[in-house]
Amino acid sequence: MARGAGLPLDGARLRRARKAAGLSQRLLAQELGTTRQQVIRYEQGQERPEVKRLARLAAAVGVGVADLVEPGSLPDGLAGLRVGAGLTLAVAAESVRGQLPAGIACSRPVLAGAERGEQPPTWVPGEAAGAVRSALGAAYGAGQKAVVAAWEATFGPSAALAGEVSQTTPPLAVEESTPRVVSERPSPKVPELPLEGAPPETGTEPEESVPPPVKEVSVRVRGQVVSDGRVFCVVYNDTDAETIGQLEDRRQWDQREGWTLHGLLSEEERERLTPQEQLAPDAVTDQTDMAAALPELLSTLFGHPVSVVSLHGERTDLPIRPADMERWELRRGRVTGRTDIYVRSRCWGWFQRGGDGITVHTADGPVPGGPWPTREEAAIALWAHLTAPLPPPQLTKSAWTKRRMRGRPKQRPLCPYTPAELGRVRLVETPDSAKGARQYRAQGPDDQVIGFVWRRQHVPGARSWAYCAADASGEPVNTAAASAVGTRAEAVERLLAQPGPVWADPAEAIVH
Repeated sequence: MARGAGLPLDGARLRRARKAAGLSQRLLAQELGTTRQQVIRYEQGQERPEVKRLARLAAAVGVGVADLVEPGSLPDGLAGLRVGAGLTLAVAAESVRGQLPAGIACSRPVLAGAERGEQPPTWVPGEAAGAVRSALGAAYGAGQKAVVAAWEATFGPSAALAGEVSQTTPPLAVEESTPRVVSERPSPKVPELPLEGAPPETGTEPEESVPPPVKEVSVRVRGQVVSDGRVFCVVYNDTDAETIGQLEDRRQWDQREGWTLHGLLSEEERERLTPQEQLAPDAVTDQTDMAAALPELLSTLFGHPVSVVSLHGERTDLPIRPADMERWELRRGRVTGRTDIYVRSRCWGWFQRGGDGITVHTADGPVPGGPWPTREEAAIALWAHLTAPLPPPQLTKSAWTKRRMRGRPKQRPLCPYTPAELGRVRLVETPDSAKGARQYRAQGPDDQVIGFVWRRQHVPGARSWAYCAADASGEPVNTAAASAVGTRAEAVERLLAQPGPVWADPAEAIVH
């Protein structure tokens, strides 16, 4: 049985085409950048090459893709036209999109749906249908008869009537085109592909196109900001309870400002697309504001206008979640005139009252946008500031409830976990761990590093294990003065004990 998920290659046809081109198996292998043994496997029908390799194979022997595969194996409609051109879905979508005017979508998911017979809404109006057929012909190197036949086979004969133009319109010259670079803007509008046999225009008024409906969605963005400031997120459609895809900083793709959106790949696409093609984004924008970028990206991905009716974010690299933010507390500040904001036994900022209202501050400085008339509004601004550059978190009305002032705790706990949560702390061996000198990180239920436990080399058993707490960045605190005990279990117990290292209040952990 032939290996691979590509089309069934006819070995006899390949052999005849190779000999007609005057190529030996070794020369053909050199053209393809592979081995002679691989060419032999192709000619013996032992492997099915992917679309990109099949296109290179056809080009090397001077025939089309359809001339190398078994008769009747090409799919019908637009899919067959694309595969016959030797293009993958990702490359074809980029190439077609480069030929289309603004406002007509052609991302990889849109083209995949079209090949299944789901005509995208932006392809339905007559003028748009003609522009799409022109773009398909240019991208696939196909003539107008082939494009119209594939269009009818995919969407039905009635769909081909949309976008008819006069016979007086000069036919579009089909030229070879290369896939559009993602960073380029769409090219100017391409003239419609004329249909043979279409009646001449009679001067009647063209039928007014009905714009595609706008889909309203509630979007939630959940992700993290890495050390160099880049953002990686997963985008959820809360309206339909589904995952949309992955949102990334555009600098990761082409070193330009903006955002990229990667739609979810189907199992078939994961098997067929190369790793490089899987990494290519489905939608790109130069908008730097996430709230402004998402409607544009989603419209491109889905192939029809999208309106984002609500947008919320959640930073997974923060040790608190929106549900924790709703339970914020007011405590008398360490400095006169300040009121501290606590969540999970940790201070996240403080309020200061001025002549115009209340300002809120973190260790990095005042939160922009102040002053605010109430503490509750200032607290909401603090959580939005800490969640940036993601959208503000989704908070219920309990976050707006007025708080009663509490006294300053005698000892501000550094540990944000309850006793029950501390019972679920796990030890993870560090990369520096070695035989006779084992090292472990103590991680909380949310994978936050809260301390370290390690075996001391060349130390008697009674004091062979040491432990210490971790600071806010997950680094050890004062390992030189770390306490030592006889067993690892005892070290973990002492580490989590209250009072103990993770409940202390070291100077570097004080927020202000």
